[in-house]
Amino acid sequence: MSLHDDLLDQAERLCSLDPKRPKQANLRRAISATYYALFHLLVGDAVALFLPARNKPLRHQLARKFTHKQMKAIAHAWSTSPGPRGLSLLADVFVELQEARHEADYDLSSRFTRRQAEDQVIRARAAVRAWSGVRTAPEAERFLIELLVGKL
Repeated sequence: MSLHDDLLDQAERLCSLDPKRPKQANLRRAISATYYALFHLLVGDAVALFLPARNKPLRHQLARKFTHKQMKAIAHAWSTSPGPRGLSLLADVFVELQEARHEADYDLSSRFTRRQAEDQVIRARAAVRAWSGVRTAPEAERFLIELLVGKL
């Protein structure tokens, strides 16, 4: 399994803990893991576009150059683009999940329900499916490049 699949599975497990009264820590970590699933999926695909698999050390260094702020800005721009529907869906969900992750990780006054966390996992899985249908499109390659270098 890939890291993004493992993170989504982990998020689902965290959502299902504490059947009667879910702990905020578990729900917050589920929301965070859900965002990071999409983050690592996109970074991994972008790095694979740039470098061959045999160059793992350089791939890891390149992956560290992606920033959340840049990726959110590019995803926001693509979320309303006229390109493939799957790409705009993925971009929209990425922005939504990054905002949810930020709230879950940093806003201690926010409270989350199990349903909210589960909905994020459902949205992320839908985005992964949408991405799998468009990842080889020319627009998807441009999107991946822009995630690292900015708007072309």
